[in-house]
Amino acid sequence: MTLRGEQTTSATTRFTTYAREFAIEASFVGADNAITTSLYENGRLLFSYSTPALDSVVAGDIESALDESAKILEAQVTEMYASLEEIEKDGTSQTMCLLADVFESRGLFDEAERLYSMAANLNPAGAECLYHHGLCLTQMGEYGQAVEKLAAAVDLKPLYADYRNAYGLALAWSGKIAESRKQFDQALELNTYYAEAYYSSGLVCLFNGIKNIDKQYAQDFVARSKSLFEKATLIDDVYATGEYERAMDSLSSGALREAFSYFKHNRDQIFRERASSYENRRTNFLAATQSSDEQAIDKQIASLRRQLEDNPHYVDVSFQLAVAYFNSAICQWKSGIEQLKAALEMNPDLYKAIRAHDTAFSLLAEMESATKTMDSDPASQSAE
Repeated sequence: MTLRGEQTTSATTRFTTYAREFAIEASFVGADNAITTSLYENGRLLFSYSTPALDSVVAGDIESALDESAKILEAQVTEMYASLEEIEKDGTSQTMCLLADVFESRGLFDEAERLYSMAANLNPAGAECLYHHGLCLTQMGEYGQAVEKLAAAVDLKPLYADYRNAYGLALAWSGKIAESRKQFDQALELNTYYAEAYYSSGLVCLFNGIKNIDKQYAQDFVARSKSLFEKATLIDDVYATGEYERAMDSLSSGALREAFSYFKHNRDQIFRERASSYENRRTNFLAATQSSDEQAIDKQIASLRRQLEDNPHYVDVSFQLAVAYFNSAICQWKSGIEQLKAALEMNPDLYKAIRAHDTAFSLLAEMESATKTMDSDPASQSAE
């Protein structure tokens, strides 16, 4: 059966796991030659993603392809909840955070929030957990609680621009505009080329322009927001999407609320896409739940190397492999340094991006120290 034009076919399947009822809808659109798989709970869309359909699928058994796509998603969700039950009984703060990250990446914010809360109780000084907990609460619209968690994360790690940017947005959406601008300014002091902070500041300025009664002040805020958005796209053209262009057109025509909606949706979409893919999160989670010893790290290294063999230009995996080498009990510094150099060669902007990242912030300092040690100690070079 060949589908042409705008013709669409879909199939829905339902399943229950961990006392939760879900529905999966898998659709094939002939015009896009793609299969879209969506997960629903009580009629609420949790998340949706599209994958290209092979030519053989177009001309073959569409129903089987849709059924297979639904089965894959069902297995992933079922696996997450099975892991949840195990972790709740006997889990560490680290494994709870990793599983929470998986739930969050799949749009299951209620479960993610509960796990982040449990992880924080086990390790109140875990800044990364507090940061992600705050991001999750922001997504849920719980801005007051998000401010509390992100403030704690910033107190623990005041030099991380990511934390201050997230804190600034939570403050803004909770009505504390003046305080939010201070956080964006401090984030940009830490990283002058931090496009996300310029974009976030632009959103808040535009929001201020919409809410401000004084027309002159409103116009000033709108003009400043446009300048900030343009600066963000100049630094990182990933923001210059079709939706961004529509937002700019709406801004120019005076349709401020429409422009804000476009700008915010554009930012949210990019933010999600920049997060680690589900499969990479799952790899890290499984490595952590199986063991935290040298054997688990070796398995992670082997998995990442296989991924790079399939796609040598996968920058994110290249960087993850460098981190895994540095975390190895064998101290594979030489391999880690070479892998990090390879990732930076593929994307020179990665260095700027990871400067403010929690893992990479200390990693770069350790790399420099390790390089000096290797240069001055011939024995360490032959240890490989």
